[in-house]
Amino acid sequence: MKRFAAFLILVFGIAGERSLVWADIDRPLVDQGPTEVRVTAFILDVDEINSADQNFTVSLYHEYRWRDPRLVHEGPSAVSRGPGEIWYPPIKIVNQQRVWRTFERIAKVFPDGEVVARQRLWGDFSQPLNLKEFPFDRHTFELQVTASGYTSDEVQFVKDPDHRSGIAETLSVADWHVDNFQARAEPYEPIEGDQKLSGFLISFDGTRRSSHYVIKVIIPLILIVAMSWVVFWIDPREGGSQIGVALTSMLTLIAYRFAVGSELPNIPYLTRMDYFLLASTALVFASLIEVVITAYYARNDRVDLAHRIDVWARWLFVGTFIFLTLQALLF
Repeated sequence: MKRFAAFLILVFGIAGERSLVWADIDRPLVDQGPTEVRVTAFILDVDEINSADQNFTVSLYHEYRWRDPRLVHEGPSAVSRGPGEIWYPPIKIVNQQRVWRTFERIAKVFPDGEVVARQRLWGDFSQPLNLKEFPFDRHTFELQVTASGYTSDEVQFVKDPDHRSGIAETLSVADWHVDNFQARAEPYEPIEGDQKLSGFLISFDGTRRSSHYVIKVIIPLILIVAMSWVVFWIDPREGGSQIGVALTSMLTLIAYRFAVGSELPNIPYLTRMDYFLLASTALVFASLIEVVITAYYARNDRVDLAHRIDVWARWLFVGTFIFLTLQALLF
């Protein structure tokens, strides 16, 4: 449904904009095949990657060059023209949400008929994320550019070989490692199997820096679970103290669950962190059950049996927690 809505916007809604601005101006050399538009794209900064909102914020410089023999002039320098004066490809970024443009919407026309349109924009772009591996996840973030209303047979994007595309070495985003920048021509298909629009894809990979979650979430959770094991060393006749420790551990885990949940959207599947939290909660709850059992035996003059259960529980709970932690976080 979302892809169908995008198709309607691009083909009909934005095409209406095209009819107002470009209707009386045909693309250059219509009878000689598709108009080649050379693209240069450079990501100036990645400000934020938001898992909860499933979007990312970037500052992007992009440049488009094409040749129009009708615009050849004596010069000697380039002249400025607006989109209403010349043919100008209706560039749209499909997954943009809120965007602010820095440059005026004009193009430079050089004496030989080469047209150069430059734009710098900053804003939010949507990106569906599969968060099953959170917080050890890696994703590809894309900016899908298209010339709305034009197919690949009419406008053909190519990566400009004479001007470098890339990404800045130093970025603002602190909790992600960004690499593998790519810029390539790739037709955009709003509906699978339907007509493809002319397109250009800008992408980069992002790997979440998991050290933040290891230090501030996972290690404290391990200590909380280990705190619940103290009950196995308390005299089973002190049932009140044992239950107090177990309940405190349980409530602390629940608070952590809400804190971690704010980092993610409402997703219908479990992440690695969810499995770890569930395993931790289950073990703390199991320790509470064990306390109830040993306290029952202690009250019925079976203290020796209660002590033996505590001794077995020490090794059983530690071994089980180590196994579940490795399964949830490493495999």
